Amino acid sequence: MQSFLLFALLSLFAASQADVFIITTYNSSDCTFASKSQSYPTGCLGVGPLSNQNSIDGNTAFVKSFLGSGSCGGNAATTLNYTLGAVCTALINGGNTYYKAYTGRTVTPAPGPNDQITENYSGSGCGGTGNAVITYNSGCTAKDCGAATVGSTRGVCLTQGQAYATPNSSGFAVTFSLAILAVAAVIVLF
Repeated sequence: MQSFLLFALLSLFAASQADVFIITTYNSSDCTFASKSQSYPTGCLGVGPLSNQNSIDGNTAFVKSFLGSGSCGGNAATTLNYTLGAVCTALINGGNTYYKAYTGRTVTPAPGPNDQITENYSGSGCGGTGNAVITYNSGCTAKDCGAATVGSTRGVCLTQGQAYATPNSSGFAVTFSLAILAVAAVIVLF
């Protein structure tokens, strides 16, 4: 019984990590020095009349953009696809830009004190679905949560060695996973 509960908890944790994929871009073919990382929560993210449908199918991540619909309806205006697996890959029509794509909320390379982290949320008060954009070696300015053109945004700065995970696609998923962990811990202990 305890083994089953442990397996169920690990499955939930893995599921909460897989609802986000990250694209890290580089300016050289050896993918040594990152210029930017951006997280993409899976599902439909509407921003006014625009929307993105982010999804994962096998080892490919897709970003479909829709115009004139905040609900990912109709035909996609653009579709970008990225090969997952953290392998250095040339960006199609990206000139001398290369990328690594991977699932989970942990950014590689890890951002540090000189890297700007901007978190964008679909709701007010930095709630709802969120994503992060990390610009490396740009300096950092912390900003409290404030209203954006649509939704809300904040600037995050890290101290040396501080860990960072991108926002989950839903605050509910994090809360639910933590609640399940707490209940399972009580069951396992008794």
